[in-house]
Amino acid sequence: GGYTFVLNLVGLHALACALATVDPWGALVPGGGSLGLVGLNLAKLRFADPSSLNKAYSLFYIIGTAGAVAFPVVGWAPLKSLEQLGPLGVWGIVQVLQVNHEFRRATAGKVPKREQALFFAKILGGAAVGAAAVLAAASMCGLLGPLSSRVRGL
Repeated sequence: GGYTFVLNLVGLHALACALATVDPWGALVPGGGSLGLVGLNLAKLRFADPSSLNKAYSLFYIIGTAGAVAFPVVGWAPLKSLEQLGPLGVWGIVQVLQVNHEFRRATAGKVPKREQALFFAKILGGAAVGAAAVLAAASMCGLLGPLSSRVRGL
């Protein structure tokens, strides 16, 4: 239980950090990112580069999962257990944010911000549809285990 708790806690923290790197309104709201409804001026906020988060979380997730799978007691549980699939989804989100960051950096000044935002929506939507298809196929094939009794008891 401790491994699952730590894995999910680190994944939740990485997700919070990943969401802090996204400027969701900068390209969509007129006036350079000011959200007039709430009175926030998001243009003054500095959003971080997701590259360091990508490196750190990728190393944590890949090495940690490979190490866990190497123990016979754990087996393939990190990739089959529903309780442990959340951090895999976070890793996918971090990868999508990194691709978006690289695209924005490569096309800065060449492509309008609205087009950059549409690209982000497309890759995020494509990744979500792909992940849903893989989860559905894995579930139908019986590759995913049920929720544990600890989680069902909550």
